[in-house]
Amino acid sequence: MDITDEHIKHASEGLKALAHATRLTIICHLMDGELCVGELKELTGSSQSNLSQHLSKMKGLGVIASDKRGQHVYYRLIDSKWSNVVYALQTMYCPKISLPTED
Repeated sequence: MDITDEHIKHASEGLKALAHATRLTIICHLMDGELCVGELKELTGSSQSNLSQHLSKMKGLGVIASDKRGQHVYYRLIDSKWSNVVYALQTMYCPKISLPTED
């Protein structure tokens, strides 16, 4: 295996996006498609200020992107590979959840 320190550092930074329950919840919901801040606030039960901090951190880590449309800001996962990471976590920690199958 040719794993460099740079690969390890990059993976470690990416995993920080999952290292908090609120951020993991956000990623889980964004796997189904983009959502606006109001929807994420309702789904996570977070305050506007707390949610904003988590979204900012995830955006800085390159996990999510945002688009402003009118008065609403919508968030989406940048890379669908994050879904694979969450599926792996679901297999380990939520075995009763049915995962999508590949056709």
